[in-house]
Amino acid sequence: MPLLSKPLAVSAYSTTNGRRKTKKKKYSYTAETLATAAEWVRVGHMSQRHAAQFFDIPRSTLRHEVDGDRPRSRATAQRVFSDEEEVDFCDMIEAFARKRRPLTGSQFLVIVNKFLVRRSAARGELHRPRLGRGFLAAFRKRHPRAAAQRVPEAVERKRDRASRIEAHKYFNKLEQLYAQHGFHDAPHRIFNCDESGLQTGAVKTKVLAPRGMRDVSTVAGNCLRINYTVLACVSAAGLALPPYVLYKALRDIHHGWVQGGPPGTHYDATPNGWINEGSFLRVRLIHKWLQ
Repeated sequence: MPLLSKPLAVSAYSTTNGRRKTKKKKYSYTAETLATAAEWVRVGHMSQRHAAQFFDIPRSTLRHEVDGDRPRSRATAQRVFSDEEEVDFCDMIEAFARKRRPLTGSQFLVIVNKFLVRRSAARGELHRPRLGRGFLAAFRKRHPRAAAQRVPEAVERKRDRASRIEAHKYFNKLEQLYAQHGFHDAPHRIFNCDESGLQTGAVKTKVLAPRGMRDVSTVAGNCLRINYTVLACVSAAGLALPPYVLYKALRDIHHGWVQGGPPGTHYDATPNGWINEGSFLRVRLIHKWLQ
């Protein structure tokens, strides 16, 4: 096969999923440059095509400027509230979040549209179109700190209903307990325990795989989605006890389950893998784990 006598020209196009995609050109012009180019076109010094090339302006942008119907950006077009009103919306978002009733995007839009209807009726204005996701995106862009998207943490209803009086009662009883046992000057005798439920075979690390591949899996072991519990205990002086691991088993623990843990880790088992009174308050556990 004869070699090509001329070098191949590199295409400026790229493909995405088999489709042809053009690379957008970046323009650099100012408002003054756009106004000057539009004025030269109006007086006949240049045509629109020549002016767009000379001033490095998109031709459609120059045409809208010459005709006087240049569209506004989305953020500007959706700006139907004053700065003071949007600040009130930000305060409302914070107030709902502090009361543990954070608003979703849909709930926020319902409140905003109701306010817009009432304001338009009070001012005698024409009915405005309903605000949607475009307004929400523009609002979040103008107020990135006050309207950030967060994942809320679930709190039990009984904890939410706890009053200040109940909190004072709890701390008064705790103060009496400290005084009775002399805990004020003995932080090494104060321990806090917390348990966490885990699951075998849980894979949360993102991996690399071809886009569009339907089945992306990994081998994670023989026992998948088996719950077990890990109990941690730390003193007020900073002493951390070895963890207490509780597996789901009816008989003895498999020898492979107790390999590779931190030194001094205590292993136990219950039928469901949860901590209950029988597993935690056994005499042998107290002596081996808390001694």
